[in-house]
Formats: sequence, C-alpha cells, structure tokens
Amino acid sequence: MGLFDLAEAHLAGLAVRVAALEGGTAEPPVDPPVEPPVTYTPSPALILRSGDVVQGKSFTGYDYAINAASGAYNQAVTNAAVRDSRFDGCKFGVKVGTGPISSGIALERLVARDCRIPLMLADMQDSTLTDLDLEGRPGSTTDHCLYLERGIKRMTGRNIRLTQGGGYCLHMYNPSDVPGEDITLEDVTLDATGGWLPLVIMGFRRVALRRVKLITQATDGPCIMLGGCDDVLIEDFEASGGYSLVYSHGGCSGVVIRNGSYPGSKPLILGTAAGVTFEGVMR
Repeated sequence: MGLFDLAEAHLAGLAVRVAALEGGTAEPPVDPPVEPPVTYTPSPALILRSGDVVQGKSFTGYDYAINAASGAYNQAVTNAAVRDSRFDGCKFGVKVGTGPISSGIALERLVARDCRIPLMLADMQDSTLTDLDLEGRPGSTTDHCLYLERGIKRMTGRNIRLTQGGGYCLHMYNPSDVPGEDITLEDVTLDATGGWLPLVIMGFRRVALRRVKLITQATDGPCIMLGGCDDVLIEDFEASGGYSLVYSHGGCSGVVIRNGSYPGSKPLILGTAAGVTFEGVMR
C-alpha cells in the first residue's frame, strides 16, 4: 500500500466514524493505553545537585538514599527532579535541608517501602510533590512518612498516599522562627494503621489540604493534631479512629475543618478549641 492509499484509507475510516455519529451509532470510546510498569535500575546512594534528574532508580538499605542536605554540603539545590524511583529499607529516601534555600525541586512517582523517613524536606521553596506512595516503618514515634520541617514555602502536591510510619503519616513541624507557609496538597490518603497518627501540623501557616482521607487505629491520639498554626483549611475529608477528630495544643487561628465525615460519638475537638472551627462535618 502506497502513501496515498494510506491517506485514502484514513479518510474513509474518518468518514465512517462521522456517519456513525450523525446516525447516533457512535463507536464506543477506546480505553486509554495502559502504562507499562516502571523498570528500576539499582543505584548507589546519591547526592542531589542543581540540575540533576534522577529517574528510574531503586535504592535499598541506605541511611540516605538521595541526600540534598544543603547544610552538610553547603549547597542550595535548584531545578532538580527525582522521578519514577523506589526506596526499600532506607532510613531516609530523599532528604533536603537544612541550610541555604533549595528551590524548584520536583518529586514525582516515588514508591517507598519499609523506610523510616521516606521524605524529609526543609528549607525548600517553589517545589512540587506528585504521585507519591510512601510506606513508613512502624517503630519509633520520631519517624514519619512525609516530614515537612522549617522553611518550606510555596509547595504544591497531589495524589499522595502515606501509610504506616512509626509516628505520623504527614508531619508539618516548624521548630524555629523560619515559618513553613503556603502549602497546598490535594487528593491525600493518610493511613496510620500500624503506626500512630495521620496528621500533625505545628507552626505552619496558610495550609490547604483538600480531598483527604485520615485513618488511625490509635486510642491515645486524634486524627489531626494542631499547635501554633494559622490559616489552615482541611476540606472534603473522611476521618476515622482516634479519641477525637482534632486535638489542639492552642495558639491556632483561622483553622477551618469543613465538608467531611467523622462517624461515631468521639468529640470533634479536645484540648484548646479557640481558633478552630468546623463546618458541615457529618457524624
């Protein structure tokens, strides 16, 4: 078949589809192609530097699989990415901070299993988290699946699943006068089954979590722990477990938790209720 024959065949097929649409007998939609599974290449531990793209790698058993700790290396990492990579049995999967401000870092399609702290991020701005499936290691309550510390600014994320962990699935903690702020995470599952608490926000401001599922089997803690945070929005959520939906240590303002469900008879909030409001929470 020549070039023009191919073109004519394509036009004929198009004409058939147009006629089917006009006659109300359109062909059924074609399923999107199935993405092939990622093939990981085993890698030694790496230092992430500006401009690096780490892709398709697997890391097993390292203390620091990928380290961009700018305090240790006196570097600010800019415009770097870690994509389509896997971490097994590591202390840290990816660690960024503390020191000069890093920016423009993309963490995409990462898988972690049995890692003490799959992601620890600090002093990082204008960065993104996409399609994360991170499983922590039960044990120490100081280990967390996703640990956002001081100096995190203007971070966005979507499709994030955090499970187990010794301490918290998502820990947002600012221990200093360098605030974390302007964080937006959407489509988030925080399943602390086998660990402790799903979500802790301490000392951050201007945070939005949308379409969130929070699960805990703990009887000695809440689904959400707050302290010293401002202008926090948690909306379109499902929560279960814990001795309350929220425990607040106080010092909060402008915290709104709305349009979600927390079934059962446990209280919505314990501790200090000032600065925290609830809207449209179904019991």
